[in-house]
Amino acid sequence: MILSHEGYEEDIALARSIKNVDLIIGGHSHSLLGDPQHLGELPIRGTYPTKIGNTLIVQAWEWGKALGKITLHFDTNGHVIRYETPGPILVESSIPEDPLVRSMLATFERPLHQLKTQKVGEAAESIARGPEMGYVLADGMLNATRKMGAVAAFINAGGVRSSFEVGPITYGQAIEVQPFNNTLVVRGFWTLWRSGRVGVCSIPPRILLTESTIERFPT
Repeated sequence: MILSHEGYEEDIALARSIKNVDLIIGGHSHSLLGDPQHLGELPIRGTYPTKIGNTLIVQAWEWGKALGKITLHFDTNGHVIRYETPGPILVESSIPEDPLVRSMLATFERPLHQLKTQKVGEAAESIARGPEMGYVLADGMLNATRKMGAVAAFINAGGVRSSFEVGPITYGQAIEVQPFNNTLVVRGFWTLWRSGRVGVCSIPPRILLTESTIERFPT
C-alpha cells in the first residue's frame, strides 16, 4: 500500500509505472471519486476505486466532506482476491454526532479554551489571506531571526491559511493563520546573475565561489 499526497493524475501515473502495489490512498488534488448515481452533480473525477492494472486508487475528496472506506481481501499468498466498498460516504448534517466522540472532543477543548482566547495583538485594519498576510508573516519571521544575520524571509503561499479582521487578535486566530508546527531556519544564500535573470540557491556558507557572476548576500 502507498499513502500518497501527489494528486489523482500522478497516482494513476505511479500505478502504471510500478508493480506489486495493491492500493494507493491519495490526496493533494482534492479529488472526489465515486458513482454519479449516488453523488449526483458533485465534481467526480473517476471511479472509487480507480483500477490501474492490479492497483486500486482511492481518494476521499476534501476538508472532511467525505469518508472513504474500502476493505481488501487477500489469499494465502498475499494477493488481493476481492474488495468491498460502499464508495465515499458524504459527511452531511443528517449524520448525527457520536456522543462519545463529542464528549472526548469537549474534554480536549476545555484546557485549550483559555489559551485560544488570549489576546496577542491588535489589527488596525483587516489583513486578507494571501500576499497581504504573507508579507506580515514574512516580516515577523525576519524580525525573529534578524539577530542571527537574516536579511530576507520566504514563506510559501500555501502556508497562509486565514485572515485577520479589524480589532483584537487572539492566539486561536493566530493559529488559524499558521496552523503548522513549522520551524524557522536561517541559511546562507547566494544570488546568481546570468543573462539578466536572477536566481536564488541555498549553499553551505563555508563554500566560497569566486566566479564573477556570483554575488553573496550580505550577512
